[in-house]
Amino acid sequence: MLLKFGWHAPTNLPDEFGFDPDGSPNYFLDLANPVPLHELAALAVSTLASVHGARHPNDLEYSTGSVDNRSIRLPQLWIRRAAA
Repeated sequence: MLLKFGWHAPTNLPDEFGFDPDGSPNYFLDLANPVPLHELAALAVSTLASVHGARHPNDLEYSTGSVDNRSIRLPQLWIRRAAA
């Protein structure tokens, strides 16, 4: 479904799928300058709603790894941190 929305498939995959060290492990976009911010915002909102089921910003949460066994916190995102 992400491909239908215009996202590019991950390119940094395990060896058996054609590992590319310069690729992305996530779905992504390549955008030229100037970035069409209104279009990008609309795509992000429609992707979050249609693909991931987020109907409101309160539906969002984030999860990160850790550095030196300390969790990474991102308060500037203004969304809830996922329970560990």
